[in-house]
Amino acid sequence: MPLVFVHGVGNRIDGRHAQLTRARDDLFRRHLLSPHVRADGRQIAVHNPYWGGIASSLAWGGASIPERGYTDMEHLGAEDHEDVLAGLGAAFVPSGTQLPPVLATARLGLGEAVDLLWAATALEHPEDSEELAEMSRVAVAYAAANPHPEWLESVHTDAEFIARLHQELELSRAADHQPSDSGRGSAEGTQWESLGDQLGWWDSMRAAGQKLGQAVVNRTVGAGAEEFRSRAGKQAALFLGDIFAYLRQNTAPAGLRTAGDGSASADGGSASGWGDIAEGVANAIMAAQAEAEPGDPLVIVAHSMGGNIVYDVLSGLLSPADVQVTLLVTVGSQVGLFEELKLFSSSRGDLPGPAALKVPRPKTVQRWLNVVDYSDPLAFVAEPVFDGVEDLLYRTGRLQAHSAYFLQPRFHSLLAARAGQIA
Repeated sequence: MPLVFVHGVGNRIDGRHAQLTRARDDLFRRHLLSPHVRADGRQIAVHNPYWGGIASSLAWGGASIPERGYTDMEHLGAEDHEDVLAGLGAAFVPSGTQLPPVLATARLGLGEAVDLLWAATALEHPEDSEELAEMSRVAVAYAAANPHPEWLESVHTDAEFIARLHQELELSRAADHQPSDSGRGSAEGTQWESLGDQLGWWDSMRAAGQKLGQAVVNRTVGAGAEEFRSRAGKQAALFLGDIFAYLRQNTAPAGLRTAGDGSASADGGSASGWGDIAEGVANAIMAAQAEAEPGDPLVIVAHSMGGNIVYDVLSGLLSPADVQVTLLVTVGSQVGLFEELKLFSSSRGDLPGPAALKVPRPKTVQRWLNVVDYSDPLAFVAEPVFDGVEDLLYRTGRLQAHSAYFLQPRFHSLLAARAGQIA
């Protein structure tokens, strides 16, 4: 069962991008893709078509960003790990708390602390992503059953909290996976026993928790208004630039675009009227379908602007004869908004019309789930606009929810449960 993940705006190839991709792919394999096994024993393929490199660029290197002269130039580039960790802390840790950041988050709910810890460790120690993804299933189940465990009152530092969580999860894992007459095989018990012996990633989690705490303190004490303005300005420039770049590439009038030979034109478009970004994503989808085993489902997960691109491709560039997507998941996306603005190649001017009709789901898609977090200002519902889509609410209560979905074990666990058996 191949899965295609299409990223949103502002993504550029660097070390952090590779680390996040690996951590995200491992979580997909341990949750959404876990019931599926290839006949040849190989890992299920996760395709990550990258379109950031052919999107927008700043010709003067960001000279138009206000307050630029008040900030060290190095800080206008990609954020370093401490910046990312501080942003993660801002997304989860309650403001004004006097408690250490992980413990403060745990007091709100153990599930949120699990999300925070797993995301921070995946960022700092990507080499442990596979073990993190494996243990995340135990952590999510334990947190769901014990959202406010009594033992939280007996720990007072992040280090104590992480050590106690380790102990509780090991006990939970052992109780749940002991070989018994109930049908759980010894092979599964052996697998978990082997994983339990590899405690290096717990050391990584302790180290990540400590660095997270320091990053939150540094952000709180030392962040100046000028530095914040320059960072936010760079992110906003890439965000808007990538959207405009995609729309500019697709210049053919709605309803007149057809798949062509893919030859590029001077403005980044192709002979078909479709831009390089759209055709690159379409090619990745076709490649994933081509490598699927007979009867395998095809899953596409698209984040933010990636959802708009995928919808455009599946409703305009590709036909049902080209591809059949078993499950489409759009997350934190603006597909509903873009359709209301009539920005897609397939957008029809006669809809909604006097009868308030909805836009039909693309014939290339069998099932469509659209995930919305009310705390994410860039996430829009789709069900009021499209027929055949199901909006799902995922609550984080965090201002920076938009960039946090795919490193949260709870998100993957809930998505897998809602998707059910994909066949």
